[in-house]
Amino acid sequence: MAVALALLAWSGCGRGAGDVTGAGAAAVTATEAGAGAATESGTESGTATGAVTETEAVTEAGAGAVTETGTATGAGTETGAGTETATEAGTATGAGAGAAAVPRVEALPSFDRAGLVEHVRGLGARATVVSVWASWCVPCVEEMPMLSSFYERKREAGVEILGLALEDRTRSAEKLQRILDRVRVAYPMATIAEGRAEAFIAATSPEWDGMLPAAILFDAAGVQRGFVTGRLSEEALAALVAPLLAR
Repeated sequence: MAVALALLAWSGCGRGAGDVTGAGAAAVTATEAGAGAATESGTESGTATGAVTETEAVTEAGAGAVTETGTATGAGTETGAGTETATEAGTATGAGAGAAAVPRVEALPSFDRAGLVEHVRGLGARATVVSVWASWCVPCVEEMPMLSSFYERKREAGVEILGLALEDRTRSAEKLQRILDRVRVAYPMATIAEGRAEAFIAATSPEWDGMLPAAILFDAAGVQRGFVTGRLSEEALAALVAPLLAR
């Protein structure tokens, strides 16, 4: 039986565009050394209700500053509203020298809940953390560099991390790709199987309302051993995996 761990979470997002759709405004600012500025704005529209307005400012070392403003109207089955602003100093473009080549969204594996459990079993890790995120979730993107650094340091100890985007790939591929291009992480990525987000949420925890980011802890046999929502600190992540590493 899965054991939900109550850990300190810094911030979280409600449900957004995709299978789990909501409306909210979010802003994130990350700063590094560099010069120059470019501004890009775009508008995307979908087929149902719900709007997400996202402002992201990123300054990359040696490459200048990039400010991206976008407004999207997405399709989904549920609508919510929320406003969240997050500011993070530091890098938003790299997760260390060990960051892997940028994956292409269209080439990522897709899992429903059963497929994810089977994949986790195949990894054979002592502790696997599935980090559930979405393109519209500011805290999700903010915690990626920390997750990548933790993964690089703890992989030899038996820790695996898998990023799982809770969005239909065909509908959100461009937005997901922009994030993967900018935030280079060392751990692998996947997407939810199309149309399976609601079922995935329900199977993970009956109390989960879809808030992101979320972290699901599995043991080597693919049994869920923990579940938390909200942005994790490194200390909270270490505490989450510690019981499985101590076995």
